Amino acid sequence: MPEPGVEVVWGASSRAWRKAQYEELWLQFRPRGSKDVLDAVETAVEVANHAVEDDGWGADVFTEGVSDSDAGPVALMSRAGPEEGVRAWFDVFARHLQEARLSRKVTAAPEAFIPDWLNGDLWAPRQVTAFVNPSAAANTSSRPKSWHPGTPRSTRTRKHSPRPAPTSAG
Repeated sequence: MPEPGVEVVWGASSRAWRKAQYEELWLQFRPRGSKDVLDAVETAVEVANHAVEDDGWGADVFTEGVSDSDAGPVALMSRAGPEEGVRAWFDVFARHLQEARLSRKVTAAPEAFIPDWLNGDLWAPRQVTAFVNPSAAANTSSRPKSWHPGTPRSTRTRKHSPRPAPTSAG
């Protein structure tokens, strides 16, 4: 059986890191075979964090927030300091995964986005859908209370709409 290998795709990771203005980096381990490798990735993150801490990069390089995805576990390098420290972290991380007999690649996680309808960025113009005449509520006459759109075009709408039930005068 061939020796498992873990490739660090530095080009994609570097581009994502640059796009994040060298402050953070979402990374992903895309395993070969079983996707059930979350525990191994969590351990590899801890080992890599300890190794860079011991090498003096701890204040500048730190990864956390390991979570699962369909393509493999992702983690946030929330402190992505100097390139030398980031590369040292990736080396230890990949080596640990390889020692755990896992293989495939470590790369930047695909960019996720929050849909416009969820984050409030979607703007839709407001429009009147009904008009309630407040004076009709106080009206004690025998005529039914109803809404009054006030435009000739609405006559067509009213004609095809169900008539409101008459109310009894008090």
